[in-house]
Amino acid sequence: MIADDSNLQVSHPQRENSVSLSPITAYYVHKLLAHNFDRLTPITSGQADIDASLLSDLSLGIVHLDSVDQATSSAVLQLERRVMQHQALSSQGAKHLPDLRDAEQEIFRLLGFNLAQSDPHATILIIDDTPDVLRFLSEALTQQGYEVCSALDGGLALNQIHVIAPDLILLDVMMPGVDGYEVCERLKANPLTKGIPVIFISAIADSLDKVKGFDLGGVDYVTKPFQTEEVLARIEHQLNLRSLQKRLEEQNIRLQQELQTQQTVEESYRSIFENASIALFQSTPSGRFVRVNHALAQLLGYDSPQAVLQEINQISEQLYVNPKRRSQLITYLQQFGVVNDFESQIYRKDGTTIWVCEDIRVVKDGQGNPLLYEGTLKNVSDRKHAESLACQQQTKTEGFLIQLLFHILSGENM
Repeated sequence: MIADDSNLQVSHPQRENSVSLSPITAYYVHKLLAHNFDRLTPITSGQADIDASLLSDLSLGIVHLDSVDQATSSAVLQLERRVMQHQALSSQGAKHLPDLRDAEQEIFRLLGFNLAQSDPHATILIIDDTPDVLRFLSEALTQQGYEVCSALDGGLALNQIHVIAPDLILLDVMMPGVDGYEVCERLKANPLTKGIPVIFISAIADSLDKVKGFDLGGVDYVTKPFQTEEVLARIEHQLNLRSLQKRLEEQNIRLQQELQTQQTVEESYRSIFENASIALFQSTPSGRFVRVNHALAQLLGYDSPQAVLQEINQISEQLYVNPKRRSQLITYLQQFGVVNDFESQIYRKDGTTIWVCEDIRVVKDGQGNPLLYEGTLKNVSDRKHAESLACQQQTKTEGFLIQLLFHILSGENM
């Protein structure tokens, strides 16, 4: 993952007696963190020289690391020195690659992170029929920390390629038997090896031969005699590209898996929603149904959920007997976020009315704005009718008792 540094700020007022990174250093550190963000893991605060909590906002924390004590102040100064060392080593190409990696590790350690190496021991396969070239390149690459394998001819290399599983191949062009072009062509035709970067190294400097090498799938072409630093720089560049490609492929796989999982969850939710025995719905704050299930359609007297969505365009006016009832509901939702046992009288499709009890909650976006209202409807008409009858009976009973009491009192007065 490559983070965006377009909003990086490089100027903040300093507190008295504070030590802060220079703007240039802060920018450089931010670039390092952005480039390696998916390879960093926080270390415990006891092991970090700078409190990692200061870096919770990369755009701000890195820029201004005020010293809160002497240890932190010293760590900030060490960070400045390490960054300068890293810049100097980077400008010298791949010659000092191990020292460059050590400096990078130390920078992240000071910031409170461990850096996971993407290719801690990259394996390079050298294919060349000249023993002196093999020996020279093997020694140079071994000194840089690479695992090195070699082959004197193309046929032997192709037979061992699956065992070696190199991260990069240095390939001579002019070899007896199977030449470099054929080796590259076979590698690129094999799904298991086509992704391995191939750098041609040849004494042939003709442009047509170089073009042929690129057409066959080579990523670079170095002519003999060559400068060691140039070869090392080209190798490091291709390995970095390969590492980034692998990380992007892994990230893409994870995203696809997450998407597939999300789709599975959504399908399960949709199935549960549509086939639930209770009436379920989702509506917009403006008053339109977004989704209803079969149970709700049947409750309202419609043939299907689609018919409900097509025919009810304004819930407050078409559904509620009292049009102000929905505005009262929304007022409660805005205040509490959830409403339970909200009873209202509503219309069915045929014009008859029923009493329903609603349980509703607000679904909000990342900024806290209401997106949807979702909830359930339950027909409570029978209960409301029973309550009405009980109320009527109670009224009659109370009236009878009052009349009886009146007659008793009247008789006593007589």
